Formats: sequence, structure tokens, C-alpha cells
Amino acid sequence: MRRRVERRQRLVCDACYYGEEIERMTPNLIGKRCPCCDEVMLTSEDYREYCRVERRLVWAERIIRALGFLRLLPSGRIMRATVKDGDTVTKLREGGVL
Repeated sequence: MRRRVERRQRLVCDACYYGEEIERMTPNLIGKRCPCCDEVMLTSEDYREYCRVERRLVWAERIIRALGFLRLLPSGRIMRATVKDGDTVTKLREGGVL
């Protein structure tokens, strides 16, 4: 049975932490204003960092999937990446919720 891969993305305001689900991160979201506090939710610097991290996560996902296929890693991994002010935090966890 093939496992379902779910990719959820949220755009979160750094000032008031208001968040909204987005279907996909695109350049037209740069400069989007928060409906609560009117701060910029996504800067061009954050978007560039996001693109860099996204490329690396695709490769990491392929490697992890291959190791899981070879049964070198247990199944049920969750990966989360957060970009804020040009800094990136990436977490990998087995099972559960991040």
C-alpha cells in the first residue's frame, strides 16, 4: 500500500502570528499584507530562502524515501521547514505531529 504524502503550506505573519493556508508558495505572494496588523507577511528575502530550502527538501525527501524503501529507516516521517527573516529551521521526526 502506498502512503499518502501531504504537503500543507501556511503563510504566517511574523508580527502577530496570523496564519493562512496557501495552496502553493508563488512570487505573487511577495509583499502580501497581513489582514490583522497590516505588516508584510512574505518578503523577497524570505521567498528566495524558501526556494533554496524547497530544492534541498525535495532531495532530502528522495533520499529518505530510498532509505525507507531499503528498510534502513522506519516509515512514518514528518518534515517541517520554517523560514523567518531569511533564517531557516528544518525538523525531521518519526511519526506523530510536529
